[in-house]
Amino acid sequence: LLIVGGSGSGKSQTLKAIAHELREACAVVILDLHGDLDVEGAATHELHFRSRYGINPLVLSLDQKGGGPNAQREIVRTRLQRTFSPMGSLQLGLLDRLLRQCYEARGIRHEDPTSWYCEPPSFADLEALFQREIASVKRPEKLEALRTKISPVFDCQIFSRPALPIRERGITRIDMSRLSSEVQFLA
Repeated sequence: LLIVGGSGSGKSQTLKAIAHELREACAVVILDLHGDLDVEGAATHELHFRSRYGINPLVLSLDQKGGGPNAQREIVRTRLQRTFSPMGSLQLGLLDRLLRQCYEARGIRHEDPTSWYCEPPSFADLEALFQREIASVKRPEKLEALRTKISPVFDCQIFSRPALPIRERGITRIDMSRLSSEVQFLA
């Protein structure tokens, strides 16, 4: 469904009406980037630097044909690259290695789909791994540069908090209006 139109043409009202009609049939999740999609009866959660809940980009899809840690590493790496460009092949390689280590530290291996049900790592695990690696290598400049580049994802902490509760039926509205556009894109 694509809803387009000029300012004031009713796009937000149309989205609210659709969400209201679907609320009994399924779970409706509204990602509210501007804070203007409040729908009556929706469970609203604000995402900001002091939020109780967050979103974990490292949660795995359990689809054995297209999910698992390899697929999720690719998704996260690509989103970080798009958000914090330019990012060269050395930085992408470092990031990939650290993401792989985060999953392995939780006992999650791509070759073992039963391990995909283990608790996934979060960006707090990734940040801690960055700090350990920086402290343990003789020349940490490349790691420090990459960590600095993606530091907004660590600083806001929404990627290290418990997952937002999503209703099985009804409307869940996630107000992301207080986040930067880069963090909104990643979320």
